[in-house]
Amino acid sequence: MHPEDIKAALRKQGYSQAKVARGLGVAITSVHNVIHGACKSERIAKLIADIVGVDRAILWPGRYAPADGMEAAVNRNAVLHALHQRGTNLKEWCAKEGYGYRNASNVLRGISRANFGQGKEIADKLNALVASCTKKSN
Repeated sequence: MHPEDIKAALRKQGYSQAKVARGLGVAITSVHNVIHGACKSERIAKLIADIVGVDRAILWPGRYAPADGMEAAVNRNAVLHALHQRGTNLKEWCAKEGYGYRNASNVLRGISRANFGQGKEIADKLNALVASCTKKSN
């Protein structure tokens, strides 16, 4: 998420960067740096995510792991193994299936919850791919 969107979401909940910093007993620059991706702090990121009601893996894709209870729609290792067994990779699979690589990558990494739309469609096809490879090996 863009830093300005995160700051706006905090403001909507009645918080400023200074208020977050005071609540945690840290410098406002620490909060600013986390929001802007200049540094990483699980504690600051978790509080911000809790305040705005969005998982930190969504706020800062690729920087933080999904929170407990937010599981990926697919098993990343199983999908990569199934693709490897078929002699392909995610990028080639996306091109063949007509999906954007970034969308599929977000599903695979758990950034997209894949509850509806194209994300769900991608997750369903990847899970079917894993299931078909599992059946062949049994």
